[in-house]
Amino acid sequence: NSEAFTIKADSSSGNYTLTTSGTFTGTNVTGLTGTGTSTLTIGSDIGTLNNILIQNNAANSGTSFAFDNSGSNQFSNSLTVNFTHSTTGTITVGNSASFVNGACLSLTTSSNAITVTSPISANSSGSLTLNARNISVTGNITSEAGDINLYGNGGGVYQTGTFHGVCISGSGVNVNTTGGNITLDGRAGGGSDKEGVKILSARVATTGSGAVTITGVSGNGSGNGSDIPHGVSVKGSSPTIVACVTTNSGSLTINGTSCGTGNNIRGVYITNYAKVSSTGSGNVTITGTAANGTNSARGVFIKQSSAKTSSGSLTI
Repeated sequence: NSEAFTIKADSSSGNYTLTTSGTFTGTNVTGLTGTGTSTLTIGSDIGTLNNILIQNNAANSGTSFAFDNSGSNQFSNSLTVNFTHSTTGTITVGNSASFVNGACLSLTTSSNAITVTSPISANSSGSLTLNARNISVTGNITSEAGDINLYGNGGGVYQTGTFHGVCISGSGVNVNTTGGNITLDGRAGGGSDKEGVKILSARVATTGSGAVTITGVSGNGSGNGSDIPHGVSVKGSSPTIVACVTTNSGSLTINGTSCGTGNNIRGVYITNYAKVSSTGSGNVTITGTAANGTNSARGVFIKQSSAKTSSGSLTI
C-alpha cells in the first residue's frame, strides 16, 4: 500500500533497475537480484525476458509509477504497467523513455491520471498505449511503424472530478507517427466544464497511410468564460503558434459530443489558427453534437482556422 515504483534503464541491452519504497521478496534467479532490498536489478543475462509486467493485485492506496532518469539508455524489452483498482495512484512520465527493437509500452491506471511531461518514443513496430481516467501530455510522444493510443475515458463512464479526458498542450509538443495510426479517446469529468479531447497549440500527425481518429465527450457543466465543455477542441494561440491535426493518405476522423448545458457549447471547436487537414488522399470527416446547449450551441464550429484535404473528401 502507498508505495511509489520507479524503473530505470541502465543500458541499451536490457539492464534495468526497479525501485520501490518497500522490499522485494522471493528467490534470486540468474540475471535477477534484489531480494530483501528496495531495488530489483534485471541483468542482460536474464535470457528469455521480453516483457516486464507491473500490476497491483489488491486495492492499494496511493500506489504510483514513474520513470527514473535513464539518460541515453533505452528500453529493449516491452513494459506493461496495469493498475486496475480505483484507489491506485497516478502514472508519471517525468523522464524520457525510449523503446527500441520493436518493444512496446502500455500504461494503465483505471481511476487516476497519466501525466507525460518528457518524451516517450518507440522505434520499428513498437506501439505506445496510455489508458487512464484522464491523460495530460506536455512532452512528445512519437513512434515509427507502431500505433499511438491515448484513452482518457475512465472506462467509458463519467467519473467524479474536474479534468479534460485527453489534453495535449504546448507549443512544440508533438504526438506523431511515421507509419502507425493515432487514436485519441477522451471523456471529461462528470459535472465539469472540461473538454473530452483538447489539443492546444500542439501537433498531432501521421504520415504515410496512418489514420488519426479523435473521439471526445465533454463534461456536462454549464460553461463559463474560457472554460466551456466542448467535446473536442483544437486551438492555436497565434499565427505563429498553431494547433495542427494532420494525415497524409490516411483518414482523419473527429467525433465530438458536448454534454454541456450553457451558451456557446460546441461538439467540435476548431479555432485560433488551428489546422485540420490531410496533405494527400486521406478523407477528413468531422462530426459534432451539442444537443443540450442553449444560445449559439453548434455541432461543429470553425473560426479563424481551416479544415481541408488535398485530394480526398471533406465531410462536416
